[in-house]
Amino acid sequence: MAKRSRQYVRYLNSESWRQRRNAIRDRRFLSSSENPAGVCRCERCHKRASKKHPLFAHHKHYATLGHERDEDIEFLCDSCHKQADRERRASTSLSRKLRIKAKEGVKYFRGRKVKGKKWI
Repeated sequence: MAKRSRQYVRYLNSESWRQRRNAIRDRRFLSSSENPAGVCRCERCHKRASKKHPLFAHHKHYATLGHERDEDIEFLCDSCHKQADRERRASTSLSRKLRIKAKEGVKYFRGRKVKGKKWI
């Protein structure tokens, strides 16, 4: 597991996060016309949640941490959550490398055109 900052751990253990997470979960699963029975399932593999196999709230990104919108959070089973974390880390890592290369004046990196601080 990746090292987490103290501030992030403190936030995840806060009452504020618990309330926000539960409100998003309730809107997603309990009031959905697509899910009238209120069954909680992984949003990727659709595995049904249980006490033995809970769902985890996954931040798609950290840009809105502390002010998450419903679409910033996914509810995932353990295996999908681990995969989503790997995908986010890989994406963040590539974006960071491309920004660094753009500052260095590199035109192409890993087959992608680098332009300014952004890449195409």
